[in-house]
Amino acid sequence: MSARGILVGGIVALLAEVASAQPMTFEQRGTGGNCSTCQWIAAEGEIGTETYRALEVYLYEHGGGRYIVLDSPGGNLFGGLLLGEVIRNAGLTTRIGRTVPDIGNFHRTVAGSCFSACAFAFLGGVERDFDGRLGFHQFFDEAALAQPELPRFNAIDFSTNQLVTGIILEYVVRMGVDARVVALASRTPPNAIYELSLAEAEELRVSWRPNDFRPWQIEAYGDGLVAFSKSYDEHLTLTLYCANGRRALLFTEDMTVASPGQHRVFFPEAITGARAIDVLGTTVAPAAIRVVEDGEATRVTFSLPEGFVAGASSQISNINHAPHVYWFGVQASGEGLAVNAALAFRNCI
Repeated sequence: MSARGILVGGIVALLAEVASAQPMTFEQRGTGGNCSTCQWIAAEGEIGTETYRALEVYLYEHGGGRYIVLDSPGGNLFGGLLLGEVIRNAGLTTRIGRTVPDIGNFHRTVAGSCFSACAFAFLGGVERDFDGRLGFHQFFDEAALAQPELPRFNAIDFSTNQLVTGIILEYVVRMGVDARVVALASRTPPNAIYELSLAEAEELRVSWRPNDFRPWQIEAYGDGLVAFSKSYDEHLTLTLYCANGRRALLFTEDMTVASPGQHRVFFPEAITGARAIDVLGTTVAPAAIRVVEDGEATRVTFSLPEGFVAGASSQISNINHAPHVYWFGVQASGEGLAVNAALAFRNCI
């Protein structure tokens, strides 16, 4: 990973930029459309020690929603951590962007930035869309930074610095992010910003889409092989196999997860209320679908048609065959699907 510290100005300029920023506010905004991303909470301004309380009050008065779009130069470190905690507890997805007026009373988002304390708040999202500038640097004391030549640190100060680092590290790991993010921040001076690239954000799990699927793999089961793919948060598993030389089967296990923002996909009404289900490029009738719930998970087995060959599609959906209230769609990974499914179908369990 390359060390790409991007200088944003001298110490005085940096402090002036943050000091002159307006306190963060929260406003409900939207495009006027009827889609999952058409409404959001616009969070813009400097993060203070009480910003997290302002968000709690806003959520209590206006309801939760799903998305919070951040645009902030930073602010108070612990204020950012506490804001991230509120975001996580509310089950919000974090995005980066500046909200601007659009036609009529509607709004849209344009490129934005989320630096310093804001970057740590961003990590609180149960899902994190890396769609803007995100940057970290060392935490610092403003008074000490303004006069760096003066000796002022004692043993208590050094102990405090270690305590703060430990708090940041625990928070980052608990949010599901790679601990190397803390190392990147710690080695970037307070008068610089380390901006993550998209590749780095995905590698370090800063960018996080828990319902996306990992590439298909193969593993031994019984006397044969099965092909499988898991969602990144592992709440949903797809398994392709054939049993005793019979037709191919797709087994799904949707685990019950208590964490905010996570949801069940294969609820029984979606299966039984549909005329058919589109499964990996083929159509399966309700009579060929078995649903079992045991309180811990919903398990669904699709009996696939004779001659089924995987690879044409990686989607499972009832959208074309069900009332709107029961719509769902799962977009699995297509990587490794065809080759691993072929191996599993040649080696029935």
